[in-house]
Amino acid sequence: VVHNPVRDSRGKIDGAAVFGWDITSQRQAEENALRESEQRFRTIADFTYDWEYWMLPDGTFAYNSPSCARLSSYSAAEFQQDPSLLERIVHPDDREKVQQHLSTVGQDCREESFETDFRILTRDGETRWLSYACRAVHAPTGEYLGRRASLRDITQRMIRERELRTLQLAVQDVAASIIITDRNGTIEYVNPKFTEITGYAF
Repeated sequence: VVHNPVRDSRGKIDGAAVFGWDITSQRQAEENALRESEQRFRTIADFTYDWEYWMLPDGTFAYNSPSCARLSSYSAAEFQQDPSLLERIVHPDDREKVQQHLSTVGQDCREESFETDFRILTRDGETRWLSYACRAVHAPTGEYLGRRASLRDITQRMIRERELRTLQLAVQDVAASIIITDRNGTIEYVNPKFTEITGYAF
């Protein structure tokens, strides 16, 4: 509805002109577009395999993807209700590093991104390794809106790397020469004894 004053020849308000348009279909179209946009966002955000979160400058969570339960055994609602839960489930040996990083969430950090690996303890005490990457979030106006982070379970990769390091230490100092190749015969590893016997460096 738009209304304008009607004035007489002396400029005195003598009445009002009122105009009205039926905008029902326009408003319904806008609401449908908004619902579709929100559904697309929810589908993208809620069905990520990795744990995604958005932490506001005050340290509370604006969003946690449902996959946080798969990684940590704590639900998105639990993190929303208790933002300090993330710090508390970090393994004691990694907690100081993570706390130091999370303490800066209130600052408008202009670095492109921050990445690190750390361990968490799930609800039943299982240790899991997470690869963590985050970056600052800004509105189109430039206003700082907190941090957006992705966490990926890399436990199996860390176990394999530890096993490989153990294997390397085990074969490094043995008296026998050891050579490891792939299926095509390409050399992937030789121990020091092999290079000593052959005279060729790895």
